[in-house]
Amino acid sequence: MCGPFLEVFPTGEPGGFRLVGELDGSGAGPLWTFLEPVATCGLGLTFMFDEVRFMDTEGVDVIVRAAAANGGSAVIVRHVPRHVMRVFEEALPGGHPGLHFQHRRGDGPGAMTGAGRDAERPQSRLRSRPAAARGPAARP
Repeated sequence: MCGPFLEVFPTGEPGGFRLVGELDGSGAGPLWTFLEPVATCGLGLTFMFDEVRFMDTEGVDVIVRAAAANGGSAVIVRHVPRHVMRVFEEALPGGHPGLHFQHRRGDGPGAMTGAGRDAERPQSRLRSRPAAARGPAARP
């Protein structure tokens, strides 16, 4: 337990943690106390965010602090809900070099801007025109 509304569970992979609940000011301090020994040993960190219901800038700060303390190893944040990803994007508009996101299909950054899956699919430049618009040479 890391605060009154956040629980942290090991995932079974080295440096892997599943976060459940709310990552805000009440859980940020206890979470950092829990993560600091792991983050500073240089082992890569992976956070599963599937069950994070709420996060504020203090939660972002803990994840960024873990990335900074991680000795060059990447911090991977997986399966971030759209509303939580918006907090990361607003707090870190240019991203962070040690922080990497892995999204489920349909939950990536394009899904949050309203572009959705169509933004990820390349659109064909060639479009079929009706036979009448092609001119007399193109008609059978």
